[in-house]
Amino acid sequence: MTAKVVKPASEQPAAAKVSRLHKPDDMPLEEWQLLLRRQFGEKQDFRLENVGDDPLFSDYQLTNPASGRTYRLVVRGAGPGDKPRRFSQAAPKQRRHPSGIRC
Repeated sequence: MTAKVVKPASEQPAAAKVSRLHKPDDMPLEEWQLLLRRQFGEKQDFRLENVGDDPLFSDYQLTNPASGRTYRLVVRGAGPGDKPRRFSQAAPKQRRHPSGIRC
């Protein structure tokens, strides 16, 4: 297996800038929205801190130093809409509703 070489951002070809006001006709809505978010995020000086137990699929705090606001991010899969990954194969605990029904 060969290691993937990642070029520094200064050496990577610049992605085409997309308008935040008009979706390109040849681009699906989801792709346009992802590009807009990526475009915005690359310009920001966000601070990202892993506050969970897993090195990748975890809970994060994202802080915007300009506004001082902190946001919670949760990474549970490799792509948008992925189902949460299970970190343990242990059976979930049985709970009981006040009426006595198992939940």
